[in-house]
Amino acid sequence: MEFPPTDRVIYNINPLRLVVCQLRFPLDLRIDVAMPADFQQKIRGVFPLAKEDTDESSYFVPDDVARHFPNEMLEALSTRINRRYLFQSRDKAWAVTLANNFVALECTEYICWEDFRERLALVVSAICETYQVGFFTRIGLRYQNVIDRRVLGLNDFGWKELLSHFVLGPLSLSKSVESAQEHNGSFLTQLYNSEDVVRVRYGLVTEKSGDPSNVMFILDYDFFTKDNVETEADDVVKRVDIYNSSNRGLFRRCIKDKLHDAMEPRPAAD
Repeated sequence: MEFPPTDRVIYNINPLRLVVCQLRFPLDLRIDVAMPADFQQKIRGVFPLAKEDTDESSYFVPDDVARHFPNEMLEALSTRINRRYLFQSRDKAWAVTLANNFVALECTEYICWEDFRERLALVVSAICETYQVGFFTRIGLRYQNVIDRRVLGLNDFGWKELLSHFVLGPLSLSKSVESAQEHNGSFLTQLYNSEDVVRVRYGLVTEKSGDPSNVMFILDYDFFTKDNVETEADDVVKRVDIYNSSNRGLFRRCIKDKLHDAMEPRPAAD
């Protein structure tokens, strides 16, 4: 599926709650047994805050195997320590997570693609240089948008006036769309070729805290490929550039002009 090209804009009232790019690679046990000091030094100027997170995974050891080992060794065999390392910017709006089979860049205060792209290039370069990653097994870029009519001053407008039938589905045919208590869906479609796809999730959501009567709409796009991708930093970032461009066309197709204008778009410098 191809999404129509659209002019690049920056929304002053940004609906994005989360943008995350995850790069998976073959299991590297060095990350479990040694502190990633070299990796930290490469990104420390942008992500100076660091902490370690660990959890244990239990594995079943069959009785016919267990009887050949002392109890101390069985405990070691049956329990695995999984380590994750979190590196954050000073304001904690940006974070890098490193585990033994993936690295992820996350932003909760997204403004423009150039900011994200610059940090992503730094992370890709650091992981490739530190751990000699030969290829990535999955590249994914996810955008999570939450449309809150109260924030946008659109309380008097119904969802049919703000969103396209592309995501409203059966609700677009209903005269009582505002009375719907549940609506959600998802679909998976190819982009320009068979290698890249996007999983779209959408639906009504309410606040987990605060006013439970405030009904919002979520638009969650996960672009990814499961094909192996070589780890040249430029190639990886260019692949993600395609996802970013596709996201713009997809988002614009899901919303109507009334919503677009309410978010106060301004031209973005290319």
